[in-house]
Parts: sequence; structure tokens; C-alpha cells
Amino acid sequence: QWKMGGNWAEIVPYVAVLVVLIWRPHGLLGQKEVERI
Repeated sequence: QWKMGGNWAEIVPYVAVLVVLIWRPHGLLGQKEVERI
């Protein structure tokens, strides 16, 4: 049984950030580096 409570709401943001960092490791940082070059 999954507990869809406050704990889930607290974990979701961290999971979303990890997914973005893993899925596109050079997303925003990559664009900034390209602009500098």
C-alpha cells in the first residue's frame, strides 16, 4: 500500500530534480557554457 501523504509531496521535488539532472546532464549548465564560449 502506497502512502500518498506529506512524505510523498516532500519526495516528489527531489525526484524531479534527480530525473532532470540524470536525463539531461548538460541542460541549463550546458547552454550557459555554450553562451560563454
